[in-house]
Amino acid sequence: MSSETSVADDDRTPSLGDVLDAMTAIDGPAVTASEVGIVLGCSSDTARRRLTELLEQGLVENQRKGGQLLWWQPGRETVESREAVDRYSPVDGPETNALDLIESNGEE
Repeated sequence: MSSETSVADDDRTPSLGDVLDAMTAIDGPAVTASEVGIVLGCSSDTARRRLTELLEQGLVENQRKGGQLLWWQPGRETVESREAVDRYSPVDGPETNALDLIESNGEE
C-alpha cells in the first residue's frame, strides 16, 4: 500500500472571487451551496463555508426557502431584471376567457 493518500474534493479551497464568479455563471437569481460546489469542483460544505465568509463581508445574502438555503448577490437580480424589462415591449394579443375559466373551476 502506498503511503500517499488521495486528495478529497473538500481539500480544494476556492477563492472568494471564484465563488462570486460561480454564482454569476449559474443561471438564476439565487444559488445553493451544492450548485456552487459542483461548478467549483469542491464539496457543498466547502462552498457553504466560503459563501458564509462572503455573507459576513456583506457581499452576498441568504434566506431559507422550502428547506433550502439560497444565496444571492444583493442588487444583481434587480439590475438584471430591470434591464430585461427595458429590452421587451408588451405584446398585444387577442382577448381570452382564461380568467373566467380559472374562476369557474374554483366554484365546482
